[in-house]
Amino acid sequence: MEEFKNKAIDFVKSNKKAVIAVGALATLAALKLHFRGGVCRADKNLEKKVVVITGGNSGIGKVTVETLAKKGCTVIFGARDEAKSEAVVKRIRAIDPDCQILYFPLDLADKRSIEEFSERVKEVCDCVNILINNAGVYATERR
Repeated sequence: MEEFKNKAIDFVKSNKKAVIAVGALATLAALKLHFRGGVCRADKNLEKKVVVITGGNSGIGKVTVETLAKKGCTVIFGARDEAKSEAVVKRIRAIDPDCQILYFPLDLADKRSIEEFSERVKEVCDCVNILINNAGVYATERR
């Protein structure tokens, strides 16, 4: 074992530039993968599934809405900002005009808004197959 260790050390010393180059290439490859972002590799057939997502107009929620719409789901999402939400719907429909995507206003800090959202969801579908609770509420005061 000691002999192997010594040979490895000798190899690194005699091939310093090559070892540094390989390390740099490995680091660049890792950085490229990291900054490319996540990729959904799920192969499960989600066509005809109904998905409800809260907070689907930005960040992870927006990407989730886009991904599930591309996979053939009926996507219903709620969020507070109507302009941003309508922009998400418009963008997805520009890519796929046949996609099933609906936006309903939703403010999770308002019980009435939650009730109206759930009633609208019940009006358009009989069953929700997937529920994604993505939205969060940031309260600055303790209630």
